[in-house]
Amino acid sequence: MSVNKQSRKINYELIISVSAVFMSLLAVIVSIQQTKIAREQQKSSMWPHLETYNTHPDSNSYSMILVNQGVGPAIINDSKFIFVKDTIFDFSDLFEKNLINNGLYTDLWKGKILQAGQSIDLVTFKHKAEIDHFNQYIDKNLKSIKINYSSIYGDCWELIQMENGFF
Repeated sequence: MSVNKQSRKINYELIISVSAVFMSLLAVIVSIQQTKIAREQQKSSMWPHLETYNTHPDSNSYSMILVNQGVGPAIINDSKFIFVKDTIFDFSDLFEKNLINNGLYTDLWKGKILQAGQSIDLVTFKHKAEIDHFNQYIDKNLKSIKINYSSIYGDCWELIQMENGFF
């Protein structure tokens, strides 16, 4: 009879041991899931979202504006302004090549940061003749604008404006 009591004791110990290992594995899996969810929430709380818009071109001043409508900073990786005959990487090229005159511009260099809610005037013109010249040149020559940007976590997006979808 003493043999049966010992085998039952071993079986209970085995069951308790297996249960403890199973509960430990389950706790590790739950912890990994919670960490993944927390990381996703952290990333989503810092998403940038760039948008472009223009002030009214029929007024006496005109601006092409880039704004970060997201909840986190947008880090500019690169920008391309694709024209019929050329690709430029910032508006200073348009002014340096004398294709556009007498306006103010802001370049989008690599590493430039737009905070959440921040906007910048990419191009500004203060006189009707300059506005008309700019719009005519852009209407005839611009094919698309591409701005590649990322969040502080390295997730990347690209703002693409095709011809006649921007101006």
